[in-house]
Formats: sequence, structure tokens, C-alpha cells
Amino acid sequence: MSIQDLKNRLQKNVKGTHIEILEDSDIASINKYLDGPSYDINRIISGSLFKGFPEKSVTCLVAPEGVFKSSLMAITAADAQKKGYTPVIIDTEGAFSNEFCERWGIDTSNMIYIYTIFVEKITTLLGDIINSSDQNLFIILDSLGGLESNKIIRDTTTGDKVAKADQGGLARKIKRMLKMLVSITKSQNGMGMFSGHWYGKPDSYGSAEEIGGGRYVRLAADIIIAMKKTPILKDPNAAYKDRVTIGSAINACTLKNRFYPPFQETTVEINYKDGINQFAGLIDMALECGIVRQGGSWFTLPDDTKVQGMPKVTEWFSHNPDLILTELEEALSHTGYSTTNEDIKEAEELAKNLDKMVFQNEE
Repeated sequence: MSIQDLKNRLQKNVKGTHIEILEDSDIASINKYLDGPSYDINRIISGSLFKGFPEKSVTCLVAPEGVFKSSLMAITAADAQKKGYTPVIIDTEGAFSNEFCERWGIDTSNMIYIYTIFVEKITTLLGDIINSSDQNLFIILDSLGGLESNKIIRDTTTGDKVAKADQGGLARKIKRMLKMLVSITKSQNGMGMFSGHWYGKPDSYGSAEEIGGGRYVRLAADIIIAMKKTPILKDPNAAYKDRVTIGSAINACTLKNRFYPPFQETTVEINYKDGINQFAGLIDMALECGIVRQGGSWFTLPDDTKVQGMPKVTEWFSHNPDLILTELEEALSHTGYSTTNEDIKEAEELAKNLDKMVFQNEE
């Protein structure tokens, strides 16, 4: 039996299911990528400076409150619009105002905005999208932490002074909702991105922190990026009372990645005056790969220009992007450059093993 005969027979007997020779499958192919806010964040996602979030993928951003999650989703949504996607924002926290979206470049006349905290309503909305076979939607959910079940309304309207414990019901509903989101992204040429928060585990097993929303959150996402924020100071050596914050540094590390080795990390630099530094992390890469050479405070650049001080290197990068990006992309293809955070990798693997032990004991 030929491979074509096998495919045809399966298609005939199992209608309504995507069955295709792998190299011909639209679902299994990736041809489009959405850019992140910097070249190096593209690298930790795809291994390329020019390819960020892959099409037909779901990304989870996890961090404490106020750590660039909504902004990163908005930046990606703006690029999604340029590449033919229609953003659908499901807002559970009221973070996506018209002004906020326009600030990051989203055309607010060509997007859908939904506000609700109820997971059942979101599931119904996603079901409508599946039934309608809508294509090329970029669906954002911000955030899992803002979700609630209709059960809380029923509990508070039946005379109970205190709403009854959910006992895992919300997590099961979130699982059902996320399965539908995954289906849309894979089978309807969509993309998904949602945010979550860390919470401390009350028991003594597993990792010290988990992503809220239940175990399935980690399974649903193709990519999980953990983020934390530190201030950028005008003078790091100044006395505490004299310190002036001029920006934020967002450390991002991939805890899971189905498209590139995980635990790669980078820093997104945001200057409150100049905006996002697209070239953050590239100087370190250029030095390690030998594209830029350092001798004391002096640097020799790819065109043999010599400059003194890191600010001059940054300035040269911004004026010669094509040259430096081309050389760095070539270096990535053959040097094996990596920024794996071994500490996070070890901690995640230890936590995973401990969680397996707990799960087995529970069974």
C-alpha cells in the first residue's frame, strides 16, 4: 500500500479529521513568525534573530504583576495585524484600554475587545469561533489569574455568607477552555497568547511556585516564558537616596519551548525616554562570537572601526543594523551560541520529577 492510498483510506473512513502526508500538512508547517520587542527575544524563541513567535502556536507569559506581560502581548498583536491576523483581546483585568493598545501600535479599529471574568463565557466564545471556522485570529487572554466561574455567583446569591470552595472546578473549566484555544490555533491558522501568575504551593512537594490555573496550563502552551523586572539606574553606584530609575530591565527565560531548546534567557531593556532597545543582548553575543573584539575599554567593530566605551558600541549597532544582524545570524547558524540558564533548568527538572512523584502517590 502506498502512502497516498493509506491517506485516502483514512480520509474516507474518518471524515472531519485533518489527515495529510506530513510534508503537505498546513497544520504541521510553519511559514510565518511574529516579531518580539527585540532581536534577542526572537532568538530565545526560535533560534533566529529574524523569527519570533511561530504561527499556529500558543504562548504563556508568566510573571508577577506589572512585569511587561500585557505590553509584550500588545507589541506582538501589532505585528500580527501587519501580517494578516485579526487580534481578539479577552481582558479579565481591564488592562487593555484604547490608549494602551494605540501606544504599542495596534490599529484599534481592526480588533475585537472582550471583557469578562467568567471562564464559561470565554469557552462559549471560543466554541463560536470553532463552529464558524474563523481564520487568522490572534487571540490574547489577559489573564488566567482574573478568571472566575459562574459558580461564585450562584454561591453568593443562594444566601451563603461565604462562597463555597471551588475544589478544582475552576481548573477543570480552564483546561476545557485552553483545549479549545489550542484547537483554534492549530486548525484555523490562529495564534494564542495568555498570561498567568506565580503562586506559592502550600505543600512541601513540587516546585516552590506554580502557574495558576491548574496542571494543564503547562501542557497547553507551546512556549512558556517566565519574566521578572529590575530597575535600570542612572548611576548604579549612587547612594540609595540619590538613585534615579531611568528604565526597566525585563529578564525573560523560556521554561518550555517546542520549537527551540528551552531555558534560553535574555534581557529586554526599556528606557523610559528612548523606549525598547531592540539590540539588547546582541553586544554580548557579538563579543562571544568574536564579531566584536574588546581590549580594555576599546572595541574593534566588524568594519574595523575602533570605539571606546559600550555606549559607542550600542550607537554603532543602531547605525549599522544590517551588517551586524547578518553577521550575528550567520554566527548563530554554526557556533551553537546559547544563553541557557543552568540554574533554572536544574530547578525545573527537579520540580518536574517531584511533581511526578506526588502525582503517582495521589493515584
